[in-house]
Amino acid sequence: MKKTIIIISTVAACLLGSGAHAEHRQDCESIEYARQYGVTLEAGLKSNVERMRQQQAHYHKTLDGMLAEMKQGGIWSDEDAGRFFQTVWTDEEGKAVDTQRQKAGERYKVPAMAAQAWNGQRGQSPEMLRGMCLLGPRLLEDGAALYEALEYSWAYLQTKLERVAKAR
Repeated sequence: MKKTIIIISTVAACLLGSGAHAEHRQDCESIEYARQYGVTLEAGLKSNVERMRQQQAHYHKTLDGMLAEMKQGGIWSDEDAGRFFQTVWTDEEGKAVDTQRQKAGERYKVPAMAAQAWNGQRGQSPEMLRGMCLLGPRLLEDGAALYEALEYSWAYLQTKLERVAKAR
């Protein structure tokens, strides 16, 4: 069973990692390179997660501050806020932004789940090291794309809220 999981995971990594550079794929054949790349990959993944956490904290703080000002100024109520957040993604532009964010999230989810499964195994087998080495570039690229899609989504939300505030 464990060998089957390793084989399936390795095949998935090869398929998912096909966008990686040919030189990197060749280098992944070296177990030592794959092991060292794992350290680089882990640092890159942690960095991506931290960037997204900071991004979310920044926008939550900004948007919460904007909402509080609007409520204190009497131009916004809790009901207004509820309606705004229910409808912000319903116009054409909002749908496009939300679709882009969802696609980036879905694209990131598959390699991220594969990486979690391998990490859960904590195996240092040559197959697992090679698989993670092959998957790594795709995982980092998709993480960066997700960050950008989230940034665009947050900025869109902030812009829409600013428009509402100016209109009132």
